[in-house]
Amino acid sequence: MATVKIKYVSLRGCNIHPEAKTAYAFTTALAFQLKSDWGKILTLSEVSPPWVIFAQDNKNYSVFNHWKPLLPRRRNQDTLLKVMVWQSAETDIEELAWRYVADLLDSSIHRESVLYRLAHFIDIAPEHTQSKFRQITKSNSLETLCRFYSDESRSPVRMNVEDYRNKRDEE
Repeated sequence: MATVKIKYVSLRGCNIHPEAKTAYAFTTALAFQLKSDWGKILTLSEVSPPWVIFAQDNKNYSVFNHWKPLLPRRRNQDTLLKVMVWQSAETDIEELAWRYVADLLDSSIHRESVLYRLAHFIDIAPEHTQSKFRQITKSNSLETLCRFYSDESRSPVRMNVEDYRNKRDEE
């Protein structure tokens, strides 16, 4: 059974949970459409949803969801955030982390980079996440999946998927 406590914590004591590191690393390369501080008032207000974090001890926290303020270009060590401290051994942390990445892709990514990032996301997501994509589209093709989930035409999807594959294969 999970226990939940609401509290305010400093970003100084927050790190990314080990099971969420791949998902977090993916989001460090995202280009967001709006400036990093545009929603500061809403993000820190009482009406916004609290972060979901996993308590390691009383001083350090492993974030597995809602880590946008921890991204390098957004991080302000002195910020206090209202969080939900979640303690449960039964939580599928990796899946929750990838759901958050999908939400970021869906809501606030820069238009010119979204198709490339969508191809990257589908390619590196855990197998259980990829199988969910394939069940809906009945396809294994990265291009078909990107077209389906972006509603873009074939040409820009093909160009971005090709660009992604070329860069991936160079690494």
